Amino acid sequence: MIKAVPMTEKSWLLYKKTERCGIMRLTDKNEYVIMGGEYSGSYKNKKALKDALNEIVFEKPKTNKEQEKSLVGDFPVKHDTVFEIGEVDGLYPYTKIEGSTDIYVAGYFSVKNKEKWQTVFSPRLKTLEEVDFHGPYKSKIESDQEAKMENNK
Repeated sequence: MIKAVPMTEKSWLLYKKTERCGIMRLTDKNEYVIMGGEYSGSYKNKKALKDALNEIVFEKPKTNKEQEKSLVGDFPVKHDTVFEIGEVDGLYPYTKIEGSTDIYVAGYFSVKNKEKWQTVFSPRLKTLEEVDFHGPYKSKIESDQEAKMENNK
């Protein structure tokens, strides 16, 4: 059995038992492409993929949906009540209290904390002004992947 663990909405890490056996992505033509390992190749559809791999299980994305209360500009936030400020340089700031100067930013971010990159959810704008960051991302998985790539440089 092959387990497909999502990295993004259209890409997965493939595992056979506990060993990684490839990376798979879904193309714009809805074809599955596997890179690396014994299953490398292109598969026209999900049925062809399942036939070739014998059995494949797609895991659900592991996000903290219970933390995600609502959306601001298509990005999740962790607060129940939000007052949108409007897009600023690709970021979506908001406050918890109308008129507050304590400003948060919607989405997941990979931020550099000392020498290590980590994921933060709905950080304060002040934090992003003080550190290097990538984002916003719509899911924790995307932000975690970016942090891992930065940490492996």
